[in-house]
Amino acid sequence: MPNTTLAADAAKPRRSTPALAHESRGVKKQFRPLTISLPMLAFVFMAFIGACGHRQWAEYTPSDGSFVALFPVTPTKATKTVNTAIGPMDITIYAASELSLAYSVAVVDYPADHVQQVGAAGLLDSARDGAVANTQGTLLSEEILNIRGNPGRELKVSAAGGKGTARCKLVLVGNRLFQVIVAGPSDKSYAPEVRRFLDSFSFS
Repeated sequence: MPNTTLAADAAKPRRSTPALAHESRGVKKQFRPLTISLPMLAFVFMAFIGACGHRQWAEYTPSDGSFVALFPVTPTKATKTVNTAIGPMDITIYAASELSLAYSVAVVDYPADHVQQVGAAGLLDSARDGAVANTQGTLLSEEILNIRGNPGRELKVSAAGGKGTARCKLVLVGNRLFQVIVAGPSDKSYAPEVRRFLDSFSFS
């Protein structure tokens, strides 16, 4: 089973991605936030997919009550500690899959002073850039969001030579970054289930 990849290493020089014409200057040099390697999510739970039939979607809320989202099956929870440019950080991932789509919500808390230093837009820019760079993919679209006064982005990323697509909603609430992701084959990127999952997400 492939491993989920985290972009948590210190900033390293790399070629810019043409689709990222509006990168925030200087932020990439300071820090690359924790991001999930998006195309891997389409396959990381494949071992479970064959056993999953169509089930009734249900709301899921973690024990800390930090968010609520509709999942097709009860998600599994995994927490990893990753070394970053600003020290060790924990990222918690709630993930499930059904048929050819993988659904996940990743949560990471940044130090408040770091968020203040780089700014909300800078942190979201870096999260976007890290996701695209880790997948060696292409940013197909980006929408700037404001969710109950909190900044966010909605992305569509093509990867795996165009065979895979990830739709991702990033929301920064204080110093907490939520990454709400659906990954799978490109021909499923506009499936009703994708929009249903992304729109169901709400934070506390």
